[in-house]
Amino acid sequence: MLCLYKKLGETPLQCLDALRKTKPEYKDVVLSYAGRLDPMAEGVMLVMVGEENKERKKYLGLDKEYECEVLLGVGTDTYDVLGMVSPELFKSEEGGIGQVAPAPVSTPARALLESHLATFVGTYTQKYPPFSSKTLNGKQLFQLAKDGELRDEDIPSREVKVYSAEVVSVENFLAETLKSRILINISLVQGDFRQENIIAEWKKFFASRRADEKFPVVKIKIACGSGTYIRSIAHELGKKLGQPALALSILRTKVGKYDTSEAMK
Repeated sequence: MLCLYKKLGETPLQCLDALRKTKPEYKDVVLSYAGRLDPMAEGVMLVMVGEENKERKKYLGLDKEYECEVLLGVGTDTYDVLGMVSPELFKSEEGGIGQVAPAPVSTPARALLESHLATFVGTYTQKYPPFSSKTLNGKQLFQLAKDGELRDEDIPSREVKVYSAEVVSVENFLAETLKSRILINISLVQGDFRQENIIAEWKKFFASRRADEKFPVVKIKIACGSGTYIRSIAHELGKKLGQPALALSILRTKVGKYDTSEAMK
């Protein structure tokens, strides 16, 4: 078994391809990963090698730990930055697009953030993100969502376990700084993820905001059971606060007993 560090922007399969290029000894060996990471997430990913794939199941249910930056004041259909920005965030008083900047985003008190985050601890029912690989009637949710065939009430859910959730820090980021960071991170992604349209929407969003406007970013740490979507927690935290939110970054720091200090880059 290998403990790899999946880079930001990579898909798990691209991570395996990169391994085969840098380590020729794995070129013709069967490899599979246990616990996928989205392109906008990075960190620890376990990889089964050769005969180990026959015992892959024992690695699928391992507990995990994450660090996540939750950006408040903007939401997307994927619950992370690789998604289409919610259209209502562009609306002006005249009903046009990008004509009048919305009111500045307020920074919630840390005590309020901690109170809301604590409600996730325990076992609760979490809906799958609309853009995920979960299947519904033989089609993956992300494909149904892209085709406009996915209704919110049809999205399946599952029970997940969160062992701990804590607020690490609360900072305010300038809109111009966020714009640069988000566009750079999206540019790292290869493959068909609607990047062209997504980048255009982000540019439109930031054009409707002042460059010196500040957005709250809440860094959180989560320890959870397998199958928990961290970007969904970011989205749900925003709902509890009464404002849109998304995962600005996700770092998986630990899978089972393996952590980032052991991960091969």
